[in-house]
Amino acid sequence: MEQKMNKFNRFFIIISLIFIISGGGVCFADVGEYLFNNGVEEFQQGNFDKSVYWFSRFIKQESSSAKAYKNRGVAYMWLKDYDKAIKDLNTVISIDSEVEGVYKNLGAAWHYKGNYKKAISYYDVEILKNSNDYSTYFNRAVKQYKKALADFSKVIALKPGEIEALSYQGNIYFKLGEIRKAELIFERVLEVDPQNKNAEIKLAEIKLKGKSNKSVNKLENNGKKTIKEKSIKKQIAEKQAGNVNTTFSVQVSASHNRAYAVLDMKKLKQIGHKGIILELKDKKKRTWYLARITGFKSKKEAQKICQTLNNKKIFESNPIVRPSGDF
Repeated sequence: MEQKMNKFNRFFIIISLIFIISGGGVCFADVGEYLFNNGVEEFQQGNFDKSVYWFSRFIKQESSSAKAYKNRGVAYMWLKDYDKAIKDLNTVISIDSEVEGVYKNLGAAWHYKGNYKKAISYYDVEILKNSNDYSTYFNRAVKQYKKALADFSKVIALKPGEIEALSYQGNIYFKLGEIRKAELIFERVLEVDPQNKNAEIKLAEIKLKGKSNKSVNKLENNGKKTIKEKSIKKQIAEKQAGNVNTTFSVQVSASHNRAYAVLDMKKLKQIGHKGIILELKDKKKRTWYLARITGFKSKKEAQKICQTLNNKKIFESNPIVRPSGDF
């Protein structure tokens, strides 16, 4: 029985906040052991309502078990019943304020209720009790930006390569205008996780804003100039007048953020296609950046390439065929 209980001594799940369910060092009668272990097993399987049921039965038998209240409180959080979670976690403190992680869990519950000030106050207490728990620094940093950089640095020191902490830190530096620091952090993120979309987008935005603008333009254009709205209007007028033949394009993305188009240009280049970024304004004067492969003389030819790209499944949305130079 002791071995089974210790297995869940420090079971935690990280989403944006941290919960802990524990059972180490507890001795119960046979019936109590059965009830408690059932609660843990149902929690592990994601059956949080059943977990609450078993811990509730156990609490009727052992009403002074701080760890049972804590575990039930965590299960309530997963059920999004934050008021009951807070009530259980406060009961834990009244029984034994030294139970590991209880203040962090209370912080998480208040965070989910939207009371960030109260959440941070509980994270602060947890940090005073356990300064080496990286997850509490992570939780506190999410909503307290003045301490965020220091907290995320602490997270990374305690757990090197923690992707979420690195990403948050990079985003903060980016917002503060410390572009070089942000760039170095996002490059580090990609070293750990080469498929990290957030880091790719941020690095593309940094390159567009920074000194490396020239290299980005070279990537975008592949020897061609980015098509501007005035030249597009001219092309449309010529088509309407019958002066040119209609050609077709394969559009792989359409976004208000130019960085997304840049990323898709990079993907096209990697699979051997040259493309352009078509910049247009719609009727509401919103600017669109359309990543396209152009120059198809027939719609059938464009559809063939479109189907090939769709099969590769490397773009966020399915490529489509569009008239060249128009939406």
